[in-house]
Formats: sequence, structure tokens, C-alpha cells
Amino acid sequence: MCDGTLPGGEVLRCGYGAAERTGALPAVALQGGAAAMKPAWRNPFAHLRHAFGDEWADAVPAALDL
Repeated sequence: MCDGTLPGGEVLRCGYGAAERTGALPAVALQGGAAAMKPAWRNPFAHLRHAFGDEWADAVPAALDL
């Protein structure tokens, strides 16, 4: 990206001759910095926290009736 950040994820519609970007997830901060990129589970958790705030984990068990 032009601003020097890495994208959070890309949604592409592809054919044999071309690809079109149809959406993207925002870049979000990963706890642990660059070392946090390797454990794959940290990325979805970071997006949940970014979208729903710090209390998102408290709402998940209630929503799933656990």
C-alpha cells in the first residue's frame, strides 16, 4: 500500500484474464507486534477486537449460549 502499512486482508474477484479488488479488511494492530503475525489465530482476534471493542470476548459465550 502507498502509506507503508500492510492490508488486513483482500477480497478479490478473479477470472482467467483479470482480477478486481472488491473489498478489504482494515489494517489492525496485533498485540505483540511483528512477532504476532506468525500465530494465525491472532489476526481474527485482532479484527474482532477492532470491530467490537475490548469487551467482544465477553459477548461471544453469551451469544453462543455457552
